Amino acid sequence: MSISALATASRGPRRGAPWSAAMLRARRGAVAMSFSVLMVPMTLAVGGAIDYTHTVQFRTQLQGVVDSAALSAATVYVSTSTSAAATTTSANYMNAGIASLPASSGVTFTTTPTVLTDSAGQTTGYQVVVTAKASMPTTFLGSIMSTIPVSVTATALNPVIYANPTAGNFKSSAWDANKLYWYIVPSGGGIPPSSALHLMFDNTLASQPSVSFQVAASQQIGFALQNTTGGKQSYGNNQYGSTPGTTHTFYSNLSNPTNSANGYNATDNRHNVNGVNGANGNNCTLQTAVIPSSGVLPTPQSGTCFNTPIAYAAPSCTKLAGKSIFYSWNDMGGSIDDKDYNDAQFSFSCGGAGGGSATTPTTVVLTN
Repeated sequence: MSISALATASRGPRRGAPWSAAMLRARRGAVAMSFSVLMVPMTLAVGGAIDYTHTVQFRTQLQGVVDSAALSAATVYVSTSTSAAATTTSANYMNAGIASLPASSGVTFTTTPTVLTDSAGQTTGYQVVVTAKASMPTTFLGSIMSTIPVSVTATALNPVIYANPTAGNFKSSAWDANKLYWYIVPSGGGIPPSSALHLMFDNTLASQPSVSFQVAASQQIGFALQNTTGGKQSYGNNQYGSTPGTTHTFYSNLSNPTNSANGYNATDNRHNVNGVNGANGNNCTLQTAVIPSSGVLPTPQSGTCFNTPIAYAAPSCTKLAGKSIFYSWNDMGGSIDDKDYNDAQFSFSCGGAGGGSATTPTTVVLTN
């Protein structure tokens, strides 16, 4: 090859080098531009995920507050006259719960109490629906939306239960006249009015009434023994000084049914015979025991008084949780009171809600 040809060949590559560098710079610029364009949706996607996570967390916390408010409201919703109390209870729980939540654009809520009935118009339960709405401020999605709406609902039911005093287990070995009543414990405790007492058993009757009644699952049920000295067979004053025909009423929901204004207190038993008045506060009136699955009725402890709380003295069907309880009363009667707690006895249990099966809930429950 000649010298000129070699020179010509060697100059070709040198002319191509600047062109390749330009192409490389152009490609780098295009990648940078594409990346900057893609950064916008990537930022929105990542930021949106963070905003969404915060919203989900807030919604979960708000749902917990609403659930608690609905359950608490349904617990006090036991009749048509207690709907206002249910609404107030819900508001108290909601306001307390909202104060502990993360910041939002405001939470609003509504509470709707409803009496549920069956096709025959019979009440089957007391329902409370609590709905809350809020708006969660966004951080990364602010250019698209300033807030994300949140809405939650909870429905709680206080079912109506059939309560059953068992007449077949009623027993009375007494010279006194003894009547047993059931009643709904007043909301503030204390003694119910006489109009609220419902007769269950009467040992002066040849046959006993058939008793079954309906209550809301959370309602407390109390029992009262009305004792008339010598009402069946006269024997003079009883050992506590009560004259024939004197009537005392003992209410199970009182912390001590014996030592009360209606029982044997420092006035009615001024000599504190057997220590049943205010001197020591003993309970000489009522014993309770759970009936075992065998159905064999428990034998009450005889010959003594007690200073311990009475279990199931005024239970709700929720508290009973399917148990049957045997109630044994001592009427303080006779010239010598043997305290054998067989002067008025009966068993008590709760059945299915609204006449349903035994598997029907007997407690306040969330239904959604």
